[in-house]
Amino acid sequence: MAETALRAYVEDGTSNPPGRVAITDGPFRRLFWRVAEQLDYLVTLARLRILDAVYGPEPETPADRQRQPDRERIESAFPRLSREEPRRGDFPVA
Repeated sequence: MAETALRAYVEDGTSNPPGRVAITDGPFRRLFWRVAEQLDYLVTLARLRILDAVYGPEPETPADRQRQPDRERIESAFPRLSREEPRRGDFPVA
């Protein structure tokens, strides 16, 4: 089968021999690519977790150092926002 595909590629410039359909258009094609994309996403996440475990977190940037004082200033200016947000239905009674 591989020889046939290679021969067709060399002769026609196609990797699929004439008369054969690799993946048809329609719901199976969409399903195939959805599954392929999800698997690729999972593999990428796994690789990134391994990299994080091996090399550790990224170094702190100047923006990270500035973010904490900014958050503290906002929380001191708006103390009501610094508390935990009430859940839906848990409204304070006036």
